[in-house]
Amino acid sequence: MGNNTSNDSSNKNFNDRIGIIGAGPAGIAAAWLLMKKGYRNITILEARNEVGGKCRTVTYSDSEGVTNNYELGAEYITYAYDLIFEFMKEMGEESSTAGTILTILGNGKFVDAAKSQPIYKAFPALFRYLRVIRKYKQTIANPSNAGIADDPFLSQSSEEFISQNKLEALQPLFLVKQFGYGSFDKFPAIHLMRTLPSSTITRIIIEQIPLLRFFWKRPIASLADNGTQGLFKKMAEKIEEKKAETFPEMKAILLGEKVESIWKKNPDQDSSPLCVKSNKETHEFDKVICAVPPNIVKSLVTFLPLELKELMDKFKYNPYYVACIDPDYNLETAYYQNQELKPGDPVQFSKRWPSSPITAYGYNWVEESDFQPGNEVGAQILEEKLKVYLEANMRINSHTNLPGAVAWNDYHPHVPIEHFQAGIFDKLETYQGIDGIYLAGDGMSMESMEYSCQYSKQLVDQYF
Repeated sequence: MGNNTSNDSSNKNFNDRIGIIGAGPAGIAAAWLLMKKGYRNITILEARNEVGGKCRTVTYSDSEGVTNNYELGAEYITYAYDLIFEFMKEMGEESSTAGTILTILGNGKFVDAAKSQPIYKAFPALFRYLRVIRKYKQTIANPSNAGIADDPFLSQSSEEFISQNKLEALQPLFLVKQFGYGSFDKFPAIHLMRTLPSSTITRIIIEQIPLLRFFWKRPIASLADNGTQGLFKKMAEKIEEKKAETFPEMKAILLGEKVESIWKKNPDQDSSPLCVKSNKETHEFDKVICAVPPNIVKSLVTFLPLELKELMDKFKYNPYYVACIDPDYNLETAYYQNQELKPGDPVQFSKRWPSSPITAYGYNWVEESDFQPGNEVGAQILEEKLKVYLEANMRINSHTNLPGAVAWNDYHPHVPIEHFQAGIFDKLETYQGIDGIYLAGDGMSMESMEYSCQYSKQLVDQYF
């Protein structure tokens, strides 16, 4: 298959020409961390005309003329997002405390998700869960999925995990469907634990104790004041500046460059340069980090072995739709989650700023084929269902749809749970570095800013 390069000094060449496919969080993080190590000849190719990937921050003015930014992609920065907070500190970006998580009860009534179950049920479940995640703390913190299949407890479905450990009282805190990850029976337990690790659950407990909460400065969840996309845009600017110090005539990030194919310049050589053809030109690199889902990599790299292509072909998505409305009622600042999901219902609402009623909402399209964007009849049905839902549950009797809605058709790249349990990631990890190709991104870890960036950090630390 070729040569694998591991982390030893003989393989480090800070003059290497490194190409990165994708300017989402994983690609930007990889470039930034490589530059901190001393690499400078780094080029990111991004198909879109902006950086940020599934971090999409937009600006709207409401009917009263109040202007704020809103998220149509990743938004919440939880207590456990250590690397994201590190990036924000390095970039001088500020954050604010996010609103609490509220469960929608119907008829305009809501309850704090952490207090939605009786104490006699919630606290025993909470401490059972805490005991488990403390036992597996290191594994949960590791962004790689390699080795997880060896432990059936970690690779079992979240549904089995919740039942086995009697955690039903915590389901209002397990925002699997709401975050677009599908259903509990198809979501590996390790991923569920990653959404709510020990540090976050401990912080939630502390929040309930007034005497203790003031000693913890970092809130349970935060919002990036300039948006999550604003963070990665700032990082992109710094990456450009660092490259310009050594290569003043060369840009670090090339936007609007959709990669079409990758091949070896000298196929008969073990360490051949790699040619990367985009819709604009052909680039030559020594190493290429593919910060895009593995099934996309399979369609680009011409020399992958058949077995690897078959593994990459197993990746699927859970399409997710996000839009904003300007309603006639200013909800409390909070993250509203729908626990009683019916076909055509939104899964969540995010009320970001107290100064404006504008609210984002999300739909998980995986089970809503009749309502997908592009289907005009379906869109009309969906709009009517949204109107009915808002009136019945959110105290909103009228609203204006704001432009710029996003259908994330590449959301939550994952493999069916049976392939996860069969050890597909162990096989994918063995390919890292072979023939100068590296795999990164949320497909190799999980759909999360933090885990995508942590995986890039692990990759850079191990191979560069």
